[in-house]
Amino acid sequence: MSLPEDLDKFPLAQGEDEKERPQPADEPADEGPDHADLMETMHRTIDRMGKDGTTRGDLKILNRTLRELRYAFKVFQPFRRRRKVTVFGSARTSPAQPAYQQAVEFGRAMAGQGWMVITGAGGGIMEAGNLGA
Repeated sequence: MSLPEDLDKFPLAQGEDEKERPQPADEPADEGPDHADLMETMHRTIDRMGKDGTTRGDLKILNRTLRELRYAFKVFQPFRRRRKVTVFGSARTSPAQPAYQQAVEFGRAMAGQGWMVITGAGGGIMEAGNLGA
């Protein structure tokens, strides 16, 4: 994979220090009235799902999704202002394949620009992304 020589001209690839940028999403949910309305809206949506006859299977999916998102927010909190890129792909891609080598180069290029490279932690393409980073 050939990366553009002028990659550093693209602002999103700079890996700039996000700590200097205002991040309104960082405000804790317990501060100010702006958060209470969001919590109330979420509660109403859940209540409506019960009244709509949402199936147990769909509720289980939603419950699991919310729990996983909550956990992800906690895990990534220390890195909230750091740009991230996710690499997912076939776990069966061998190191001899061009796609594997491209993923290595991609991971290296993104990490070199200050991005956090996140993969599914499997073999193949995901392994290549980690190797490059």
